[in-house]
Amino acid sequence: MADAPRETWITGIGIVSCLGEGAEAHWQGLTEHRSNVDAETFAPHLVHPLAPLNLDLQIPKKGDQRQMEAWQRIGTYAAGLALADAGVKGRRHHPHQQIQGSQSRSFSQRKADE
Repeated sequence: MADAPRETWITGIGIVSCLGEGAEAHWQGLTEHRSNVDAETFAPHLVHPLAPLNLDLQIPKKGDQRQMEAWQRIGTYAAGLALADAGVKGRRHHPHQQIQGSQSRSFSQRKADE
């Protein structure tokens, strides 16, 4: 049985990297050709360490933070940034209800207009 086509919507950008937190910091780091490299800790391999994050901004419950592995905390943090960028963070909805972003323009929309 062939898979039915599925519709996908990208509503926001949530990114954390060695360049910083959020789309603006990441875009600025890319355009400035900035790099954060640790060549000593795991020599001879190069590592791009993650920028420091205040996890409390996206995962307010300390108990939740303690129960998560590092990759889960980073993913949840980035998802929170994406929801904020889409203008839907903090909005309550029914699980089967479609979520639509606010009238504010997301980072990706602003960059597309430039």
